[in-house]
Amino acid sequence: MMKILITTLTFSEKCGLGRYSLDLIGELAKENELIIFTAKQDKELNLSFPNSKIFYIFPGESKIYRIMRPWLFLKYLFKIYPQAKKVDLIHSFMDFPYSFLAVVIGLLSGKPVVSTAHGTYSIVPFFSRRWSGLLRWTYRHLKMVVCISNFTKSEILKRAPKARCVVINNGINLDKFNIKETEKLKPSASSGSTENRGKDTNDKMILSVGMLKQRKGFHVSLKAVAQVKEKYPNLRYYIVGRQEDKNYFEK
Repeated sequence: MMKILITTLTFSEKCGLGRYSLDLIGELAKENELIIFTAKQDKELNLSFPNSKIFYIFPGESKIYRIMRPWLFLKYLFKIYPQAKKVDLIHSFMDFPYSFLAVVIGLLSGKPVVSTAHGTYSIVPFFSRRWSGLLRWTYRHLKMVVCISNFTKSEILKRAPKARCVVINNGINLDKFNIKETEKLKPSASSGSTENRGKDTNDKMILSVGMLKQRKGFHVSLKAVAQVKEKYPNLRYYIVGRQEDKNYFEK
């Protein structure tokens, strides 16, 4: 059984990082002892994992760069460092600047540090004069950078060639999708109206899932679907995601 210190920003299933954290921690907790640091608002979720201790210290998702304020950085460092001395490995589920914090703690405690690179967030700081140097330093000192795709790995190595990258695609909990034939026929109270579902077996459906943000490219897919519908008029296109960016949603 290993002892692993994990930093993450959320366990909320409403975002990718939250689902990633929930599933991976749930599996790791079965055979390892975990010390987890997450954001304060997650305390309301009342979650617990076997063989795990959870500390709620970080600010919310929208304030990730706050930890680089010197007094806050030292505050988090002193809170995490005593726990880091007890573990075998430190894993930052978050990109910069939390991966930078993890590396500093790892160097002080003499523990190896790995970090997950989640696509966009692992690359964007390279384009900042303020953060690019620290990001390169962080990648050099990570024992391993776990990239969720080959594209993410290649983009990191273009800018930080000394980074030790490995590709581990995000997994799928098949139990969530293993629906028995008899269960398919059961109505669900949360599934909403079924009035327009399954009427025409010739209907084709495309589903996009993700927060409505410019970088997700829904404005591009809508134009593409409009062209495809000229040939396949029975095509239906569904977009499922939070609409926090009201301007983009209206566009």
